[in-house]
Amino acid sequence: TTRVTASTPTTISANANGATRTAALTINPAATDSVSIARAEYDSGKRVLRVEASSSSSSATLSVYASSTDELIGTLSGGKGEFSWPTNPQSITVRSSLGGAATRTVTAK
Repeated sequence: TTRVTASTPTTISANANGATRTAALTINPAATDSVSIARAEYDSGKRVLRVEASSSSSSATLSVYASSTDELIGTLSGGKGEFSWPTNPQSITVRSSLGGAATRTVTAK
């Protein structure tokens, strides 16, 4: 299967023991959420990245990535996270398990 970008009608057929059954089906695009980043700060003295972000869906899992390398930094818990990180990543991307994403410049503290 592949993702669809618009509602797509299709037909499913199955054969068993000489009988054929057919059903119409409409495939809808996967719902995506919107992500916003409220805080992205790097404490160079402690080498800690602090991130606060939210999703328009309460069921989404949010993960933080270094934008330049696409390296996973960590997963947020309750929309917040503090992660040990060797250098300021300069920019982060927060991605949702539902497909949404947002990018923000990291502020040095």
